[in-house]
Amino acid sequence: DPTDEIFAMALDASIRTNLSRKVIIDDFKDVKSITDSVGRLVILRVFKVWLHIEWLFKLIYWKELEGSIKILDRCMHFINELCEEEESGRKEGVSDTSPNTERLSGINLLDVMFENLPVVSGDHDWRDELTSMTIIASDTVVSALALTLFTLGHHPEVQEKIFAEIQEVMGDLERDVTYADTNAMTYLDQVIIENIRLHGSIVMTMRHAANDTKLASCTLPAGSRVALMLHAMGWNKERFPNPEQFQPERFSPEQK
Repeated sequence: DPTDEIFAMALDASIRTNLSRKVIIDDFKDVKSITDSVGRLVILRVFKVWLHIEWLFKLIYWKELEGSIKILDRCMHFINELCEEEESGRKEGVSDTSPNTERLSGINLLDVMFENLPVVSGDHDWRDELTSMTIIASDTVVSALALTLFTLGHHPEVQEKIFAEIQEVMGDLERDVTYADTNAMTYLDQVIIENIRLHGSIVMTMRHAANDTKLASCTLPAGSRVALMLHAMGWNKERFPNPEQFQPERFSPEQK
């Protein structure tokens, strides 16, 4: 299963971006089981009406859900420890105090969090958001790349164009890929974006209207719950003609 390898790389990249750490210990090795298990349970509960009954759902699936919660708690404990070490280090003027991680250079999400701490912190702490972004980011990357590979399997002509671009940019295919290399692979970027449009990792998301919001056809009262249908946006025929077709050229510089 290539998604296991993709998930490991995506999680490593997510931790480096959010926490600026190269994690030496394997606290996150079971994270994929959380996303697999919880994702399956969510789908089951949505489509099986009898599972909407709280006590029945817990009776059947609580043991599985409890296992995922324990893994998530361990991950949150690990991130909380990093946050406490970072806070202590900042007060003492020490850049890194953890023996289990290697601090990487550059600004990361953890730095931004500490520089913009909320004045009042409710039950939903900013550390919860950091944990969610670290874990969920990995899962969405895996979905996007796995579906991209699946789509490419049906379009060998696109595979050939990607490989030609990689050869042109890299030259020596044995060397490591740099950030500049990835920025230069514009066609590959178009392929990934088009796949996300066609097979989005997130079908919809919910938001809360903090203020009265006037739209073209109506006004959303403050306090409204708003469902943003991301998948439908990508399949909008006015914006994307023939939306069911895989056409990476939609996102070429000439088309934008």
